[in-house]
Amino acid sequence: MKASYEDVQRAEKVQQGGKYRLLLQRIINGHKCRCFARVVIVGVTAYWSITYVIDGREAESFTDEVRIMAELVEAKSYDLCKNGKETILWRY
Repeated sequence: MKASYEDVQRAEKVQQGGKYRLLLQRIINGHKCRCFARVVIVGVTAYWSITYVIDGREAESFTDEVRIMAELVEAKSYDLCKNGKETILWRY
């Protein structure tokens, strides 16, 4: 069962922002790119709030590097779901 936005917000406060996790790290077009997630668990579902960092700074616009990282994160999420670990990309 999917949680409502309010349920996720409440869980995020209770879990003090969730667990901060590095999802991937790649060199894309000569830039050091990292993707982080704040992971909040509601029931058995993990909600990932995604942050993209390029060359040490948070990405401010949707660039090719962000697009590539978003595709990789989506594939990672899909693989986790196939293995029975429900994961929802939330605010990405």
